[in-house]
Amino acid sequence: MAWIRWLLVFLFVVFGVQLLVDQTGGVQSCPEGKISKNGVCQYCEGLCPKTCPGFGHEDFEYQHQIHRGNIDRFQGCTVINGSLVIDMTTSDGDPFLGIIGVKLSDLEVFKTVREVIGYVSITHAFGQQTDLSFLENLEIIHGRDLWQENALTITGTYLRSLGMVSLRKIMRGNVFVQQNPNMCYLTDGMFDDILENRTTQTVLLEDNRSPESCRNEGAMCHEQCTSVGCWGPGNTLCMECRNYKVENQCIEQCNTGNGQYLISEAEKKCGLCSAECLGACRGPGADQCLTCRHVKDGPFCRERCPVTKYQDQNSICQECHVNCNFEGESGGCYGPENTVGDKGCKSCPGIIVDRNETVVRCAEKGTGCPDRYFIVEHPTLQLSNTTVCQACHEECASCSDKHLDNCTDCLNYRQDGVCVSQCLDDTFPDVNRNCQKCHEECTDGCHGASPSDCHGCKSYKVLTKDPLKGNTTVCVSECPPDKPRIFEGNLCLSNYTDGELDEEPTGCAGDECKTNGSPAKFTRFHVDGILMIMMTLVWCLLH
Repeated sequence: MAWIRWLLVFLFVVFGVQLLVDQTGGVQSCPEGKISKNGVCQYCEGLCPKTCPGFGHEDFEYQHQIHRGNIDRFQGCTVINGSLVIDMTTSDGDPFLGIIGVKLSDLEVFKTVREVIGYVSITHAFGQQTDLSFLENLEIIHGRDLWQENALTITGTYLRSLGMVSLRKIMRGNVFVQQNPNMCYLTDGMFDDILENRTTQTVLLEDNRSPESCRNEGAMCHEQCTSVGCWGPGNTLCMECRNYKVENQCIEQCNTGNGQYLISEAEKKCGLCSAECLGACRGPGADQCLTCRHVKDGPFCRERCPVTKYQDQNSICQECHVNCNFEGESGGCYGPENTVGDKGCKSCPGIIVDRNETVVRCAEKGTGCPDRYFIVEHPTLQLSNTTVCQACHEECASCSDKHLDNCTDCLNYRQDGVCVSQCLDDTFPDVNRNCQKCHEECTDGCHGASPSDCHGCKSYKVLTKDPLKGNTTVCVSECPPDKPRIFEGNLCLSNYTDGELDEEPTGCAGDECKTNGSPAKFTRFHVDGILMIMMTLVWCLLH
């Protein structure tokens, strides 16, 4: 922004081009809704100042009052550079001159006017009009131009009150209020503090409704007004308050227990509590209530909780779960839980349901469906911008449907194309976790496809020495020629001594090792035992 200002200074010095600084750069005039302050366009606080020509200005050289043809030129004006004239032609028009009158409601255009540089004259217009509330924001009449020495003239109307509640100064000229048969609420001293110079400026209030008639009808200033007077009926139109004042109302005392608080005892000034306070408060803010009317959100009283929070049983706003959706009509929550329903979110970007389509929880935002879930069209959760994720079968690592035969990957093993928790007894899992058949000579399962991987042998087994595995058992359908002997039912041996495999068998030879299809039971251990028994018997006989 600083370099733009230096550029504008350069353009003014070199070329005589004077521009204003705005957000978009240099401009010759500020856009609508902004005003120039120190060469910079800034947003107006409230209504932007706007000066419009009035009667007596060269733009109204041949026009003398408000009518249909010129009233729109005062739209949005805050200062009238000239005078404001409303008369019978304003309301009734003039067919001879081709002037069309305006409706009473059209005068609302003047509610934005704060200052009139010339005079204000209202005469013989609008019989149904009861006050000048369309000038309720007029603060200053400068009186640089006067009508018969008057800055404010009101005559020949059916007004009941003036209603010019904001009028604070008449810088020059007199006040003339005459021949208004319905006019009440007038006092001799009501303009004393408004006139700039009371010795040179005069006030004439005559031939209006009599004070006695006004009093009989009750058309008098409110009891909370002082003797200075008022602009009309009620405690909001007092020129001064007898006791306390809150906003624009005169009151007997501050109602500190019911919507008001004391600002200053010295100034007799009260303030209104926030509309969200129930009863008393410490100040004007929604965070200064002693009790909330609706809900409490942190230190603030609010009409309702923000969309990211829910109202608990104590009317306190509590945080929704972070996985709730906070956009659109379905945004927000009913409770703190990470689910959809009475105790959780109104909706979620992603919803997790089980295989029975029951809602389990809301998915984490921006993550899509988690592992072992698939996207589904839920029959009752057809919410916009919501993805519904349903659980796969318990044996699926991924799937396209909730059924077992629609697994695209298995969590454990795959048996004949179907996911299972473990392979069948006569099968084993390969490196891809597919269940494969054991060797035909295996029983009680296996851990590989080789006959040496069996957990038990269906026919016979052969003990071998593997360089890597050491002693290994291999299942065979019959004993090989080099190991014809059968030991303990199905072990094929060439010989067996002291638990070791030997080249030369002991204790039996050839067919002697077989007995009715069973292996011979006499080994070296048996012979030693028999000898010990015989030696024991001999010792007993000798002694």
